[in-house]
Amino acid sequence: LMPGLIKLVRWGGKSFYLYVWGASQTLMFAFMWIYPNFIQPLFNKFEPLQDSELRGKIEDLAATEEFPLTKLYQIDGSKRSSHSNAYFFGFWKNKRIVIFDTLLTLSHDQILAELCHEL
Repeated sequence: LMPGLIKLVRWGGKSFYLYVWGASQTLMFAFMWIYPNFIQPLFNKFEPLQDSELRGKIEDLAATEEFPLTKLYQIDGSKRSSHSNAYFFGFWKNKRIVIFDTLLTLSHDQILAELCHEL
C-alpha cells in the first residue's frame, strides 16, 4: 500500500490530499464489505439465530428503531474467546446483526440491552 500511496502523492501534486482521501475512503468501504462477507467466515461459523423467541424480540426492536435488519446470525465466537459481543454490518438497507454464542448465555433482556448499544 505504501508504494501506491507515494505514487499517488507524487502524481497528485498540490491536491494530493484529495486523491489520498478518495483512495483511503474507497479502500475503507471495500474492506468493510470484504471482511464480513469473505474473511470472517473463514474463521467463524455463521448460522441463523436458533432461538426463535429471541429472534422475534430482536426483529421487534429493529422495527421500533427503524433499523433495516435483513439477516440475524449467531457465530461460534467461544472457540477463540469467552468475550461476549454483538455487532452489525452492512450498508444502507442491507444490514445484518451478528451475535456471539457467548452472549446467548445471558437473559433475553440483557441481550436486547447489548443490541440497543449497537443500534
